[in-house]
Amino acid sequence: MPRRSQTTITEKTVRRKPKDKPFEIRDSDLRGFILRIQPTGTKTFYCEWARGKRSRIGDANLMTVTRARDIARDRISGAKKGEVPEPQIRGGKPTLMKFIQEQYAPWAETHHKTGRTNADRLLASFSEFLETRIDQSTAWRVEKWKAARKAAGIQPSTINRDVLMLKAVFNKAVEWGVLESSPIAQVKAIKGAENVRVRYLSDSEEKRVYAALEARNKRKQEGRISGNKWRREREYELYPILHPDDFADYLYPMVIVSINTGLRYGELSSLTCQTHA
Repeated sequence: MPRRSQTTITEKTVRRKPKDKPFEIRDSDLRGFILRIQPTGTKTFYCEWARGKRSRIGDANLMTVTRARDIARDRISGAKKGEVPEPQIRGGKPTLMKFIQEQYAPWAETHHKTGRTNADRLLASFSEFLETRIDQSTAWRVEKWKAARKAAGIQPSTINRDVLMLKAVFNKAVEWGVLESSPIAQVKAIKGAENVRVRYLSDSEEKRVYAALEARNKRKQEGRISGNKWRREREYELYPILHPDDFADYLYPMVIVSINTGLRYGELSSLTCQTHA
């Protein structure tokens, strides 16, 4: 049995370090609201409505204490009215949909700019897998899905990208202790999908690009002068002056870096400028 203590569960409580044995903290404000901390660092909220009867609320590293307490309060209140929550099944596994919605998506939104978009794409692309328990997914089903998508005319590169995102979900399930190993680890990418033709700008095309950028930059510089004149007449704060050698905005330098390095847009947009004294 895990060791137990009782206190008001707060965000600070959730940040407690794991110990060599599992332990539980029972909330002193709401009877039946529990935080369980494993030696591995896994932290889980539970609600208990009767002796030995409890259900899992969610990963404490991913959801707020306030949200977890509200869910616990609703379940405990429902149990008192005879609306008994589904008990925790020891060793039970969530469906793929539940894992993505309740665990993976909140984590992805926190750690990646496109986290929410990727989670929505996963739910749309793998709709036929969503009601399957995460531990019952198989490589064979994914291979069958790949073949069907390819037959439907979906580009192999798109299929590979979706499979890669699904693998990331299962890898997180392993990392968080939901699975012992990924059942789709052996699924291979479709060969030849990335063998696309790389086309470089010709000298004349590159000159036209730079000419267009120069013209655009000049228009913006002139617009700044005109704008400041309008603001000066109304005694508004002036914008910084753009000198002839200044970039008017981010576009011109981004194109220069892209042409000379081959960086993708995502890599370009994450670059930062550091100045040194």
